[in-house]
Amino acid sequence: MRADQWLLFGHLIGVLTLFVAIALENLILVFTLRARTVEQLRSATIFEPLLPRLFPIGVVLILGFGIGLVAHSGEFKFGQAWIDLALGLVIVLTIMGPTVQGRRNDHIRAEARTAPNGPIPAGLAAKVRDPVLRTSVCISSWLAFSLVFLMARQPDWAGSWLTIVVFGLIGVSQSLVVSRVTADTLTE
Repeated sequence: MRADQWLLFGHLIGVLTLFVAIALENLILVFTLRARTVEQLRSATIFEPLLPRLFPIGVVLILGFGIGLVAHSGEFKFGQAWIDLALGLVIVLTIMGPTVQGRRNDHIRAEARTAPNGPIPAGLAAKVRDPVLRTSVCISSWLAFSLVFLMARQPDWAGSWLTIVVFGLIGVSQSLVVSRVTADTLTE
């Protein structure tokens, strides 16, 4: 196997790891929003401690092998729109994940562990329904899909920016739908 094939393999393992973490984060979000008791909330957040392990592994593999691919390849170069924007977006998502979603998820899990059994206390319920958490998870998930689209299509600058904007708007739309469904479920 050639070096660039190993680099691509490592990069793709990073992408798979990242998407496993994203799927898990979205499942945690859905199940926390559906929880009606503290016991259900504890169950919903049981796998949350995996996220601070999976996300960094995925990002390190993506960045390390991705930068290696660009450095090793005669075809891919920094300065190409899709490479530069994908690199920037990975960095932004790497900062946003632990600071926005990670902290909120950690607080929810910690409070659920110490809360008494029964209905979710109002303060904890407000944290679970936090629109910033919901919006951040939805947008970052769709922006990760935009990274895959950028890698597959390799568009120019206009196409790369358009890709990021469109996938970001899909994330905003999903967040609004989740918000409406959550509000409808809570009023039933």
